[in-house]
Amino acid sequence: AAAAAAVASLRLPGLVGGGGGGGGVASGLLAGRPFLDIDINDCKTKGALTRKQTHEEVTSQTGASIVIRGRYKPPGDTSTDERPLHLHLEADTQEAIERAEAILRELMGPPPEPAPGYSNGG
Repeated sequence: AAAAAAVASLRLPGLVGGGGGGGGVASGLLAGRPFLDIDINDCKTKGALTRKQTHEEVTSQTGASIVIRGRYKPPGDTSTDERPLHLHLEADTQEAIERAEAILRELMGPPPEPAPGYSNGG
């Protein structure tokens, strides 16, 4: 039980949130298995990240399964509550999730620059 609680509260660098709501990334346990959602909506390499071949390679290297979820939303689109485009990773172990995340983040490259006129409230 302690291990499950530790996995559910895991926060890696660059991750936001710990639940399934909006935001950058959600992680925790789903039906007793570790999972991680990675937002790719604004990623310049989303084409490579959504390819079946990429998913098959990551799965064969790590054992983590990858599913594309959400819908692409252009910058500033608030027309729907549907979650933006993201990758949902599941595996039998947290280590497999972390290895898959490392590979995918390398493919993602550096984070995108904020859109012109964007303000974080400060």
